[in-house]
Amino acid sequence: MVLEHADELRYERIYNPDVQRLIGNVVIKHEGAVMRCDSAHLNQKENTFEAFGQVSMQQGDTVSMYARYLHYDGNLKFARLRHSVRLENRSATLFTDSLDYDRVENLGYYFDGGSIVDSLNTLTSNYGEYSPTTSDAVFRNNVHLENEDYTMDTEELHYNTDTKISYIMGPTEMKSDSGYIVSTRGVYDSNTDVGILLDRSVVYSSNGAKQLTGDSIFYDRKNSFGEAFGDMILTDTINRSSLYGDYGYFDEKKDYAFATQRAYLIDYSKPDTLWTAADTLELITQRRIPEDRRIVRGYRHVRVFRSDVQAIADSLQYDSRDSILHLYDNPIMWNEDAQLSGDTICFQFRNDSLEYVDVLDKALAVRQIDTLMYDQLAGRRMRAYIQDSLVRQLQVHGNAEVIQYEQHKRSKRWYLMNRIEAPSIIADFEKGQIQKVLLQGVATGKGYPIKMLTPELQRLASFRWEEAMRPKSKNDLFRSQPDSVVVHRSLSDLRRFRGAQAALLAYTALAAEEKRDSLATAALTQDTKQADSTEQPPINSEPQLSPFIARPTEDSQQKDFFDIFFTPHIFNREQPWD
Repeated sequence: MVLEHADELRYERIYNPDVQRLIGNVVIKHEGAVMRCDSAHLNQKENTFEAFGQVSMQQGDTVSMYARYLHYDGNLKFARLRHSVRLENRSATLFTDSLDYDRVENLGYYFDGGSIVDSLNTLTSNYGEYSPTTSDAVFRNNVHLENEDYTMDTEELHYNTDTKISYIMGPTEMKSDSGYIVSTRGVYDSNTDVGILLDRSVVYSSNGAKQLTGDSIFYDRKNSFGEAFGDMILTDTINRSSLYGDYGYFDEKKDYAFATQRAYLIDYSKPDTLWTAADTLELITQRRIPEDRRIVRGYRHVRVFRSDVQAIADSLQYDSRDSILHLYDNPIMWNEDAQLSGDTICFQFRNDSLEYVDVLDKALAVRQIDTLMYDQLAGRRMRAYIQDSLVRQLQVHGNAEVIQYEQHKRSKRWYLMNRIEAPSIIADFEKGQIQKVLLQGVATGKGYPIKMLTPELQRLASFRWEEAMRPKSKNDLFRSQPDSVVVHRSLSDLRRFRGAQAALLAYTALAAEEKRDSLATAALTQDTKQADSTEQPPINSEPQLSPFIARPTEDSQQKDFFDIFFTPHIFNREQPWD
């Protein structure tokens, strides 16, 4: 150690023969370090130095330390700084009351509480380590990170004051106005507000209503979206639903969610939970006043299960604007022992309850009696009215056909099959069985005794009974499909999915739709104004019938339009056909 300067030097042999007392503007150098203080004790024999007063220690042009007391061991190159300690380098400042600094390792550490401040964050903890050379810091015990936009609390955190990157090493909670995060391992970049969260981390939305969980999550706090890879769960406590998939994407600003790879949605907002599965599911929200528009879409291999209703289809869409759920591409629906199928099935909801079901094109309704006998209704279009989760009435329009079996009232023997064709057929049900059939238009048909039936007579041309395809439980939502994208993938494989791209496509389509609607509304308004300025013929105020039903003309009313009721008194059920 080299004494560069001191205003006064004292030597007291009686007090300590090896110690020199230095007073006033003391400057001592040791292998690249310069130490200054008001007064000091220099022991050149032991190569140690004690500094008092306004103490500073400068190491090159990278590290500066300040304190009220310093003990320096020149042999170990080890400094102990106490009381109002401050360490500065080019990217951060460390504050503590006790700091030990190892010049060999270029590492300082505090053990009685301290903090590090850089341009973005302030970090405090009970114990900390800091390397001014690498700008790496380690914090343990009661770690708290304070940022202008968020806070982070944990028991261990690694941090770099140059890159502003935090390494989460234990149970951590991060809070901000945009939500909060619970994680045990991960990385967070304060410069970009982007994090990679591992080990089943959870990201909560700003109001805490939505929770995104995954094996790993890429989270962009500034843009409020997260991508989850591996066993993703998005829980919505307000709408009481949960979305699952191997890959998931959630944009809080748009309230948009996307899931693929074994994707399924659980809706537990009603007493009976609804399960919907597909290769890919998409939840879209369009901000509207007074109420947002919500759209649910499922793509490929859609399977739906509820205790009273099950369905399959290639794809589905639900739109809150009209409260209609559409199943596309040869869908099939089951209710108790009844089956509905067609090209498209539409579920109309009112006040959160299913009101009726429309089957469009190639409509077929089948109710199984036993392995050979099936009640059947078929036509171009069909409407099924639902009450108490059961089909109460079926309306079939366009080349309607019906096969109905009659049962002896007392013996419960099946004795007759009616097979009838008509332009339209309306069938009323009770306890799942056809009770009454109304035929509209010119009808033809015949009743056949059971003993005279042949397989050809017992089946309509469009007959199909697909019980084997029916979801039997919530555990039956996924089945192996040769053209399905549902396979188990590694986390690296899941990175090929881009939820942000799916969101862009969805909202671009909605914007185009909104523009078309706006133009159509403007054109209609213009036409109305022009019509008001000219004389118009009187408007027919007669109520419009459903397009499924043709209004009879005067000529046809007597000749072609009649009703036939199949009621219990038509046939003598007490004397069945033999």
